[in-house]
Amino acid sequence: MVRREFGRLLASRRGNVAMIFALAIPVLILLVGGGIDVRQWSNNKGFAADATDAAVLAGAKTYFASSAGTPVARKAAAEASAFAAFDRQMALGSTTTVINSKALNINAATGEVTMTVTGGSKNNFAGVLGYPIMPFTVTASATAGGQELELALILDNTSSMFESNRFQAMRAAAKDYVNTMFDLGGDRVRISVVPWTTVVNINTSAPDAANPAAVGDVAPPAAGTRVAPPAISAGRYALVATPRDAAVAINQADLDALAAPTTWRGCIRSANGEVEVDASGAVTKPISDNAPDTRWPAALLETNLSQSGNLWWCDAWTTSTVWQDDPGPPGPPGDPPPPPPVMEGSLEGRYVVPNFQRAGWNRSDAVPALRRSGLLQKLAYVSQTTCDPGHQFMSPLRQCIGDGGSWWHYNGTRNAYYPYQEDCGNWNYWSTTPPEKVGENKPCLADPNEISYVAGGGRICAWEQDAFSGFNASTWTASPNWTAAAPISGPNINCPVGMLPLSGNRKQVLDKLNEMYPVPGGTMADVGLLWGLRSLSPKKYWQDFWGLGVAAKGWGDKKTRKIAVMLTDGANVAPSQYEGYYGCTDTWRGGPAGGCWNSPNVAKLDQASIDGLMLSACNEIRTSYKVELYVILVDVADAAARAKATACAGDSAHAIFTSTAGVGDAFKDIVDRALRLTK
Repeated sequence: MVRREFGRLLASRRGNVAMIFALAIPVLILLVGGGIDVRQWSNNKGFAADATDAAVLAGAKTYFASSAGTPVARKAAAEASAFAAFDRQMALGSTTTVINSKALNINAATGEVTMTVTGGSKNNFAGVLGYPIMPFTVTASATAGGQELELALILDNTSSMFESNRFQAMRAAAKDYVNTMFDLGGDRVRISVVPWTTVVNINTSAPDAANPAAVGDVAPPAAGTRVAPPAISAGRYALVATPRDAAVAINQADLDALAAPTTWRGCIRSANGEVEVDASGAVTKPISDNAPDTRWPAALLETNLSQSGNLWWCDAWTTSTVWQDDPGPPGPPGDPPPPPPVMEGSLEGRYVVPNFQRAGWNRSDAVPALRRSGLLQKLAYVSQTTCDPGHQFMSPLRQCIGDGGSWWHYNGTRNAYYPYQEDCGNWNYWSTTPPEKVGENKPCLADPNEISYVAGGGRICAWEQDAFSGFNASTWTASPNWTAAAPISGPNINCPVGMLPLSGNRKQVLDKLNEMYPVPGGTMADVGLLWGLRSLSPKKYWQDFWGLGVAAKGWGDKKTRKIAVMLTDGANVAPSQYEGYYGCTDTWRGGPAGGCWNSPNVAKLDQASIDGLMLSACNEIRTSYKVELYVILVDVADAAARAKATACAGDSAHAIFTSTAGVGDAFKDIVDRALRLTK
């Protein structure tokens, strides 16, 4: 239409039309050119706005990535990061954009980071009218989105975390993350800490009054800050059953007696019906935040050292069986024939078999084996070494164990501690004289995390002194410093530090992380996930259980983000010697401990079951309860373990694989996801 009308005007012969058209041409040019300038201004402003969005997120990430340094220094680092990101982005845009100023402002009270940019777009046509630049201002802000945040830190506390400085790296990264989230959200943040191994510890303290203010901090060794746990409340004792049956209640006195020579530290096993797993490993009843049907069995481990007397003597003897010496294989052809057998009345060349007859060996097995061992002696007379049946007597004395040597603990695979004081005697096995008391076997353990026991001068089992750098052989005591995954023993050895419920007190959360210490026994991720879920539950039962003044927010509350972060350094490993949440697998344990207890919840404690429990727990947390779940896997190259972690997280973006050195960056990656553009 424009072309048609323009052609009509050009064809017009009327003078007034031509004159009007001549006068209108500059105006038309300005109108068309102005439209071009406006469109260019809109494009340039939009590009600058996008660059500002990216820049404010980069600045916020830098500012909140660490609580170290002064606010001034942190802001300067944030400005440098934001401005560099902005400049890199703008370098890709049009040369017609002019930037006059950039400013980054941080509101420490609200955790909001705002960036304001002033500039303009160069005009191509409006400049002839004295307007060379069309100005603009763009602003972007980033915060945690204004939502309340409830966060569960579900942290692997197994002794393998000693390796490659993993425990310290995990602790430092988790503390940085906690500081960041409190910096971002202030009093809108509450954080729980769930240290887990194959069991968890319910000896918790109620949350302190909310206080998100920054505090000074320490950097403890892997063994933690060595803080004695709080006294166990009567309410906690009331929730606990006997170690092997969730249906049988136990009183405090009996529980303390079972925990000798120390006390129950607070760890538990699975209540009946919490989950159900069939013999194929399929989870038929997944985890939930329902209240348990029964009490929780106390997670106490019995010693493998028998406490019954084992010194014997005999008061009537019979003549030992005497066997003729075995002449051995025939010689080569031409050798002289072997000598004739010794006659029955002669004793020369015969061997006397000591008490090993009682083991049920026959002649063909016993004699050659004993000859090779040097235990079978050639005698010139018949020795009376067999006790007459019915004349074997057991002494009330045990053998005096002394330092025992390393065989007592089987390199850490047996729980070798001594709960009670008993008289001990000399070694008179099969003597006609009863053993005599020559000393005492005194109670001892070798668990550095029995902090009150060790601090009070409790006796350390000398055969596991390698767990203590400050062991004193003359007093059997030690300084409480566990620096390696050395063999330890005691009724609570697989018990981590107590959990912390949702707390808005920054110092309390950091103190709990500093208190954590590693323990042996296996790796059961579903146990941590179950209790992480319970720490986020809004149900009245759990509000009372944790001692929360304000219950957790409801599942699906639009004003609250619920996040769970699980960190571990390996695949699930069922406990072998030490009963975990669902029992253990070793059927050859000796002493009072006997065979493993197993929970009725799990038909078969094998790899399929424990992996199925983890994946089922992850799925419930993500899908049924709508919790944002992140899994951090540290120093794990195994493809199968990584695949399970990804399946657990439900999204490859939520499964983070890192090295010990990169744990901090893994947490910072999660911080980035907590930031939200607000305008």
